[in-house]
Amino acid sequence: RKYEASRQVYARIKKAEGQSGIFDSFAKGKIANMHADLAAAYMDVGGREEAIVELKKAVALCPTFPDLWTRLGTIYRDMGNSAVAREAYETAVQAAPRYVQARVLLGVTLLSQGAQDEAIAAWREVLGIEPENKSAKMYLRMAEGQRAKRESGKPESGKPAE
Repeated sequence: RKYEASRQVYARIKKAEGQSGIFDSFAKGKIANMHADLAAAYMDVGGREEAIVELKKAVALCPTFPDLWTRLGTIYRDMGNSAVAREAYETAVQAAPRYVQARVLLGVTLLSQGAQDEAIAAWREVLGIEPENKSAKMYLRMAEGQRAKRESGKPESGKPAE
């Protein structure tokens, strides 16, 4: 019973053998999600590199699944590779422009890269899609507050510039 979903996917693959493509879209999605589940298991035990390998397999099967790109981006961001994380989040946004989680995390990554105006724009886009998104509101307030302090000539500590 535990492996029934895997057996069903395998049966569909076997049925499709010899046809133009080995995998139909259903099978690709199921297998991609299995790779994503395996990636999560690797992350649970500290296997970031192994998780990346599994997520790369998943996005190769289903390049339009924004949640897979977002998970991959988050691992890269957590590893300090903000350039690759940004690419993954941007790919997620291209795949599904209304997928706000990728946009929120893209903003966080942009801010960490010093691209404050782009980060603010990303969070404003989130609020255009989902006006009550708490994360986007919080990050937007924080970034706009930092920008206002910078423009007023005061350091972020609140003390006047010398």
